[in-house]
Amino acid sequence: MGTPCVALDIGHANTNQRICMPTGWVLINTEIGSETDVLKELVKIEEVQEVHSTYGVYDIVARVTGDTMEKLKEIVTNRVRRLNNVKSTLTMIAVEEADATDKQPRTEMDSNSAQFVL
Repeated sequence: MGTPCVALDIGHANTNQRICMPTGWVLINTEIGSETDVLKELVKIEEVQEVHSTYGVYDIVARVTGDTMEKLKEIVTNRVRRLNNVKSTLTMIAVEEADATDKQPRTEMDSNSAQFVL
């Protein structure tokens, strides 16, 4: 079984190719009142693709990608979790993506390389 991943648009003109990268959704609890400060720090991390402030059990949800699962682990462990005012995290690793328009799940990639999904 290959490394779990989610396909990302690579943004080249005149192409429908997407690149597949290991992806994690990180649920973050912050110190009370520090949500905005943590959001500002998260967006500075290149591998953080999305950040959302939330209501409920967790204060912030961030989508993080890495070239490999090892790189994703390093980013979450050494960069996200160590930000000031982060109390705790829960990381969910994506195993496949379904396109809401065609309802087809995307497949996994080889753990050592990026795979283009057409």
